[in-house]
Amino acid sequence: MTKRLFCAVLALMIWASTAKAQKTAVGLLKTIYKLAEKKKYKKINRYLYPGKVNQRSGRFKGKTMAEIILAGIKGEIAEYDDFGYSAKSLKILVYQRPEEIKPISKQQLKRFGKSFSFSYDPYLSEIAKNHPQDIWVYHKGIAFILMIKVKKRFKLVTWHEINHIAKNN
Repeated sequence: MTKRLFCAVLALMIWASTAKAQKTAVGLLKTIYKLAEKKKYKKINRYLYPGKVNQRSGRFKGKTMAEIILAGIKGEIAEYDDFGYSAKSLKILVYQRPEEIKPISKQQLKRFGKSFSFSYDPYLSEIAKNHPQDIWVYHKGIAFILMIKVKKRFKLVTWHEINHIAKNN
């Protein structure tokens, strides 16, 4: 009985710590990093925004951002390609430079809103228009990460060229 109680308490503590982690943008990226290191790809999916890619042709046509990001994490997209994954870069960002992950500025919102997902996805458009404080970004040079808060939890929308984070360290 004591062993069962211990296991139940341990499971609750683990659940609570991961649930809390996604309440911040940095916590979200830490969780994704940790799950990627353990190759827990199905679990990563719950932290990804499922929006469709608006591309009329090309290799991402008909895919969701979640599918593309997971392909990058699995190594199906080269690290130095768009949507590629760099564990080293993500680790540097979340553990050494988390202060660089910030709410989106009005200038960024205006610039990214014209050329990015906000205009193609009704939910992202609504957030950008009515709740811009729920959009967080990392943007330095050509490296870019976009996250949004959905029902008090953060979701990763997209990333580009994150391998450059490690190059600039």
